[in-house]
Amino acid sequence: MKFWFRYNYLQGGTVAVGLEKVWGGKQIASGGILGAELGPTALSEDNFLRGHIAGVVPLAKDWTFSADIFHDFERTGGFRDDFSVQFRLIKIFFAEQESKPLK
Repeated sequence: MKFWFRYNYLQGGTVAVGLEKVWGGKQIASGGILGAELGPTALSEDNFLRGHIAGVVPLAKDWTFSADIFHDFERTGGFRDDFSVQFRLIKIFFAEQESKPLK
């Protein structure tokens, strides 16, 4: 479950804060090579409460840059992300406009 509060400061540019809660339960692997050798195997639980601060900046008409800083407040299983940063450079592809012949 995710909750986000977002502010659009210009067209294509946003700043947001959010909370993410996951109740993953037990993760079990079965089938394939692992299942043939070991049978159903419990891997771990994956439950966490994570906070986010994110932003998007338009660089050009078809390029944007985004950053997400997140922190795990509580976690069971998996790896705890004390503080992590995720960057994205995004290329947007627009459909070609058909030119209409003049009459």
